[in-house]
Amino acid sequence: MSFYDIPLSGLPETFTVRLDGQDYRLTLRWCDAPEGGWLLDLAEAEGATLAAGLPLLPGVDLLAGHAHLGVGGKLWCHSPGGRPPGPGDLGTSAQLIFETDDEEDMP
Repeated sequence: MSFYDIPLSGLPETFTVRLDGQDYRLTLRWCDAPEGGWLLDLAEAEGATLAAGLPLLPGVDLLAGHAHLGVGGKLWCHSPGGRPPGPGDLGTSAQLIFETDDEEDMP
């Protein structure tokens, strides 16, 4: 198993990243609401949205309910103290980590 730290700017953003040998488009946005926080959309690099509005909750495989997508790994949010990242935390104290079972699958 190996880990890949997905670089984040700390701002709402959309970018393409290679996970387990395939390109995906990730969109991160901040939802400023009482039960809001950072949300993640996962899409094919040049196509359809695969999963939308996934909350960045620490210690939870964000893809656990989406095994049918075949991403080939786990996606974790790591944040100090196990609390959800705040508006200025991504890319600094909070990270988005992709975990794969096979090192040769890493980008």
